[in-house]
Amino acid sequence: MFWDDRIGGFVFTRYDHIVEILTNPKVFSSKHMLKHRPIPEELAEYFPDGHPGLHSLTFMDNPRHGRIRRLANQAFTPRRIAELEPVVSAIANRLIDTFQEKGEADLLAEFTAQLPMLLMRHIAGATEETDLDFTSWGPDYFALTESAPPLTHDRIEQIGAKSGRILKWMREYVELRRAKPGDDFISSLIEARTPEGDTALSTTEVVGVLSAMLSAGIETTAHFLPQLLRHLLSDPNLLELVKADRGRIRPVIEEALRIYPASRGMRRTALEDVEVGGVLVPAGTDVFVYLISANFDDGVFPAPHVFSDERPNGERHLSFGRGTHFCIGAPLARLEIRVALNLLLDRLPGLRLDPAEPGPEGAVDWEPNLTVPRLKHFYVKWDAAAIRSDI
Repeated sequence: MFWDDRIGGFVFTRYDHIVEILTNPKVFSSKHMLKHRPIPEELAEYFPDGHPGLHSLTFMDNPRHGRIRRLANQAFTPRRIAELEPVVSAIANRLIDTFQEKGEADLLAEFTAQLPMLLMRHIAGATEETDLDFTSWGPDYFALTESAPPLTHDRIEQIGAKSGRILKWMREYVELRRAKPGDDFISSLIEARTPEGDTALSTTEVVGVLSAMLSAGIETTAHFLPQLLRHLLSDPNLLELVKADRGRIRPVIEEALRIYPASRGMRRTALEDVEVGGVLVPAGTDVFVYLISANFDDGVFPAPHVFSDERPNGERHLSFGRGTHFCIGAPLARLEIRVALNLLLDRLPGLRLDPAEPGPEGAVDWEPNLTVPRLKHFYVKWDAAAIRSDI
């Protein structure tokens, strides 16, 4: 644990300290989970309620968080997640169709960024005719946080032209579904009721849930999957084992989540004086829990720098958080990654890193962000001449 002036708070790195903080929401508030910049005047008309993250589960404390989480859980059922598997497969296959015969691609631009975006567009209810660039939502969402690089005039204009329009569409679509519900996720959120008698979600709250899904659900999967693939393609022995036994994919995914979490950490704020690890955290002080460091705590994960899909406790990683704010989209993310990895291995024979693409230990071109850094590209090649027409 240490103080960091750049963050303006204490940074916690040990697994047990981080779990203690994340499982104590009465003392550690989520209201400043990410710190948002003031909305620039040029964007005020697009963001009348401020940053959409302020209305998402991620930044709420109880009792409001508990109410919205219970209602959202009514829509995010295991059955609805399972029903999305053929949708994920269809989207992934359609994307692979567009570049399979080329024998090379920037897989980030042409596949891993597109798959979660198109899936979230499906979940949100947008059709292919909806003239909105959902790929911009995640980058724009995080660009309006303090941990991102400074905003330029051009960047502000981009955010307004793209994400401002998306936010306006979301409000209008929620109202449309409120008047005419269907068999879709948005309608399920609107119609969700709980045995506890929680008040139904308002339009602002539904948009808050949806905007959080679009940001976290697109960005995290888009940039985690290349890191998983980069590791597999750099380890020929593991790659062959996975190809031969697809049952290994699930534990491989969990180990990759431990080592390459898409979200590096999150912020909490102490509501009262509290002691963690023998150190006093005064009331009103921010703490940053460094999830990726907890995933490498050798008191929990022996030989943490070794990639092993045979870890008996591999699923104890904190990459989806812990406690009441555990990622509601974790089952969907695992589904997307599993389906995508199977299809890429099936349809791209001889899949390998482009020689210009560094391996796991090499330098990688990133867009910096304290919480969710973004890869700029992921180049791969495969043997197009060996493609089978029956797959």
